Amino acid sequence: MRPAGVLRKEKFALRLEHFMLKSQVISLYRKAIRGTRGIPFDEARYETLKWFRMDFERNRWESDPDRTKYQIQSMQREIKNSLPNYDLSMRPAEGFPRFWKQSGTE
Repeated sequence: MRPAGVLRKEKFALRLEHFMLKSQVISLYRKAIRGTRGIPFDEARYETLKWFRMDFERNRWESDPDRTKYQIQSMQREIKNSLPNYDLSMRPAEGFPRFWKQSGTE
């Protein structure tokens, strides 16, 4: 059963505010992914990515703009607290490691 603020996909009509919030959510998700690049241990990095992904998926069908704004703010705080070294100016000289290797390359 869905919470009261969540509508079914078929009955949901998007407004301009929803599109603007969607772009903010996508930007925030990218920021979270970039922030995990500084985590030195692969397992910890993947667990952190998995946690962020689950949190975004859990709120995927939220239709109330006020709740979505609140969730964006709380996720921004969470990223700031859990990834305090999110600063691309302090990246390693050799760059950040790649997460997925391309097929055919070692």
